[in-house]
Amino acid sequence: MRTFALILGMVIVGFGLFALDIFGFAVGFGILGGLMIEILIRLNDNDKRLRKSNPGPRHTKSERRSWVERIEE
Repeated sequence: MRTFALILGMVIVGFGLFALDIFGFAVGFGILGGLMIEILIRLNDNDKRLRKSNPGPRHTKSERRSWVERIEE
């Protein structure tokens, strides 16, 4: 929720500066570009964390062998 509030605040500030003319235009796009980079970095980190914390079930060889026998029947 804090991340969403931060994103919303940065978007509001970015559009506010965007409305100020040429200087605001440059600064606004700089802020929005930085915000997009931050979002992509966070999404990538969250994706890595999810993959690391949930790699999937690890089965023993005997369990796999019993499944193969059941499938072959």
